[in-house]
Amino acid sequence: MENYKTAFALKRLDYIESIFDNDALIIVGKKLVKAENIDAQYGKLKDTDFQYIKKSKKEYMESLKNNFSNNEFINIQFDRNDVLKRDNSTPVYGIQIEQNYFSSNYSDFGYLFLLIDFSDSLKPKIMVRIWYPEKMSQDIIDDWGGRDKN
Repeated sequence: MENYKTAFALKRLDYIESIFDNDALIIVGKKLVKAENIDAQYGKLKDTDFQYIKKSKKEYMESLKNNFSNNEFINIQFDRNDVLKRDNSTPVYGIQIEQNYFSSNYSDFGYLFLLIDFSDSLKPKIMVRIWYPEKMSQDIIDDWGGRDKN
């Protein structure tokens, strides 16, 4: 996770691209901010409205490239993580981590869920990356398989 965070700070698109599986499921999210008079134009926005977009790896990398060029800095801080393992038959782990994201033109707080395949421990691959505003519920964790009970 430290390498992931550092890659954003250093704008290392090549490293980020290398750690994502080619068929990764990537869902990005961001808080919708009310502009002046937006309620009159589009209806009421709640303070808790978010936009979610599913992207291919190629789309995500292109978006990151734009973010890197449009921001003087990007700083990610991680806190409180839960590592989940479905069972002992696969080297796949889920990581839920609290994220504070700050850049020169945007900031938010939320959670990342990463599903990482450690089949090659020297080159782990992110298979799923999902951002969401709140901690994943225990029901979702249980559906995924929860912590290894063995």
